Amino acid sequence: MDRIEARRLQPHYIESFFSGAYQNMKGQIRKRGDKRYSLPHVPARLRERRSPTGVPYTIARETLKRGTVFIDDTGRGSHDRLLFYIEDIIEDGRKDSAGRAVKISHRLHFVEICGDGNVTTVGCAPYLDYTTPTEAEYLSLQKLIADKAWWGQNAEQLARDYAARNLLPAHLAEVKDRRTRYVNK
Repeated sequence: MDRIEARRLQPHYIESFFSGAYQNMKGQIRKRGDKRYSLPHVPARLRERRSPTGVPYTIARETLKRGTVFIDDTGRGSHDRLLFYIEDIIEDGRKDSAGRAVKISHRLHFVEICGDGNVTTVGCAPYLDYTTPTEAEYLSLQKLIADKAWWGQNAEQLARDYAARNLLPAHLAEVKDRRTRYVNK
C-alpha cells in the first residue's frame, strides 16, 4: 500500500496522468525543455465547464463548500463518510517585500468523518483512488444523500476541532524543533 501511495506522488506518474487526461479532452500540450510544458490550446469545455445545474465551475469556493460525491472502490470500508481537506500554514512573524506574512511550512491534511462522529486522518490524497458515480449510481445516491442528515450537522466543525487537537500541534512541534536546531547550529 505504501508503494502505491508513493507512486502517485512521483513526477512521471503525475505527468503521464495529466498529459493523458488533457489530451483526452482535446487539449494541446507541448514539451518545452526539461519537465516544462506549454498549453497553447485549452479546450472550451475545460475553460467553461459547468456543473449539472449549469453553474460555471469558476465559482470554486462555493463548489468546494457544496462538495461532490465519489465512490470508494478500494474496499477500505463499506460505511458512508465525509472527506475533508485541511490546509495548515505556519508563519514566523516576518513579512516579505510585498508585506505578506512569510510562510515557513505548508501542509494539506485529509480527514474522514463517519456517521458516529469518529474522525480519522486518511493520508495523502485519498481521493485519487475514488471514482465518480455513473449517472445511474448518482440518481440512486440522491435518496441516500437526503437520508443522511448527519452530513450537514457540524461535520465541518468536527474536522476543524480534530485538526486543532491532533494535526496542527504535531506540525507546529516539528517545525519548532527544526527551526530550533537550525538556530542552535
